[in-house]
Amino acid sequence: MGWPEREVRRYACGLDGLQALMLAMRIVHTELIESDAYKAGRLTWCDQADLDLPPTWGEGSLYDPPPQP
Repeated sequence: MGWPEREVRRYACGLDGLQALMLAMRIVHTELIESDAYKAGRLTWCDQADLDLPPTWGEGSLYDPPPQP
């Protein structure tokens, strides 16, 4: 079974391995945030909507602070 209802293949390349990895993670980030599961709030990372993938790296705080009791 593919993600979530189909298998998706993409390709990324860069000037070096690090750039290729960053570009691949941007592709994954875009695919995930455009998914119905993410838009419905069912797809999170560590219970947060920020999936901790580029392009959000370097923009604002890394994680939302936990709620105060």
